[in-house]
Amino acid sequence: MFCKWVYLIGFAFVSACNSAFVDTLQKCSYKDNKCVVDLIQNILKDISKDGVPELDIPPVDPLYLKNISVSIMNLFKFSLDHAQLKGIKDCVINSIDNNFDKGVTNMDITCDLSIKAKYKLDEINPMIQNFLGSNAIYADGNAKVNLEKINMKMNFFYHITKKDDGDLYVECHMDEFRYNFEIGNLKINVNKIFFGNQDVSDFVTAFVNQNWKFIMPTIGQDIFDVAMKIFDEILHRFFKAVPVKYFLTDDVTQFVKN
Repeated sequence: MFCKWVYLIGFAFVSACNSAFVDTLQKCSYKDNKCVVDLIQNILKDISKDGVPELDIPPVDPLYLKNISVSIMNLFKFSLDHAQLKGIKDCVINSIDNNFDKGVTNMDITCDLSIKAKYKLDEINPMIQNFLGSNAIYADGNAKVNLEKINMKMNFFYHITKKDDGDLYVECHMDEFRYNFEIGNLKINVNKIFFGNQDVSDFVTAFVNQNWKFIMPTIGQDIFDVAMKIFDEILHRFFKAVPVKYFLTDDVTQFVKN
């Protein structure tokens, strides 16, 4: 999680109108987990809406998602377009554990999130299609998903590097980022789902809301894989630009690995 909280610190000061904000920003020791948690929590609320144009970093609330393909039990495949993920700024960080010796930070976080998107049914399992008929099911409309009490555990990997300017930076290992999640509750609302000429949107909505624990693991993984990849990429943009001296009180020279 170290990579994430550093990014958020920079996210705040770079978006300020002048460099004086950097000098007044509260700094933390990487060993002081409470300081880090409080700092991230406040920055999330303050800067999630506007992003950091100077670093080409878009807002993270909402987070805009593209190219999402969702499979339901290998029976139906949907594409989501113009998807917006909201609620990141109100996430509650439960704990953070930094280990600079190993270059890993673990974060436990709980969020209530919502997703709005246009969706379209792209593929139907051939067995289902043969049984129902080629044009039996049509779906092309709007969807909203409320994800309540999502608990996410994230593992961020990194090392400290010294660049030609003499400053130290965090180099994130983007390919090693890992996460898992559990959802407390899910509610979905969709429209324009037809079986033949009959609109079955209400039936599908009720079915999913009653059985979401059975079908959600594959859907959730597809969505969060895209969201986490975008977020990790945003982190990387920040770390390439901002030295650690602006957000850490510690001398981390001993951790440099060039």
